[in-house]
Amino acid sequence: MGACVTGECRATACQSGFHDCDGELANGCEETLGSLDHCTACGEMCGWDCLGTGCVDALPLVDVGESHACAATADGRVVCWGANFNGQLGDGTTMDRLAPVEVVGLPAGGTVSSIAVGDRHSCAVVNDTAYCWGANTSGQLGDRSATQRNSAVRVGRFGVGAVSAIAAGGSHTCALTVTDRVYCWGENGNGQLGDDTFTDHNEPPVVEVLSGASAV
Repeated sequence: MGACVTGECRATACQSGFHDCDGELANGCEETLGSLDHCTACGEMCGWDCLGTGCVDALPLVDVGESHACAATADGRVVCWGANFNGQLGDGTTMDRLAPVEVVGLPAGGTVSSIAVGDRHSCAVVNDTAYCWGANTSGQLGDRSATQRNSAVRVGRFGVGAVSAIAAGGSHTCALTVTDRVYCWGENGNGQLGDDTFTDHNEPPVVEVLSGASAV
């Protein structure tokens, strides 16, 4: 569990399912694998997260891409780290980051229900609304353009509160709506959008790829 001690974020106890295998709480709690003698590498940060604004217990959602990763924090923020040459970290820059930075352009304090990371773009569902950022050469951000975005933009066509989950491939994206329909957009050279064509799309199609779906 995380705690703020003299203005710094430190682990003071390990939550259920975690163990401090190297006896050093300052570097976090390592996950147990059946016993105290079988841990992942010491130093792996699990169970808590620290940002400049304070301490947050746990990272509820995490996804990794080709050379970057993103996560949702318990207080409704999305953070990313790693390579950023196409703006895939969403912090308004193209600077690589060795530590998590907060994505710009998402609703503050919203409910993050889904995170998806492609090769060079990222997406999230906040308050049942889809947002994406990063590379957009094939229209994978779904904002009706091919323009790279260094901060989050709302996916076109979907209304606010219409999306429950999102998934990202190399350069394409799919979303599950609250009405259990799946829509895909972006690169389609191998038919990955499922619309019976090889045509790229820079926004979700009018007609769903699949109905009656439960996950994406």
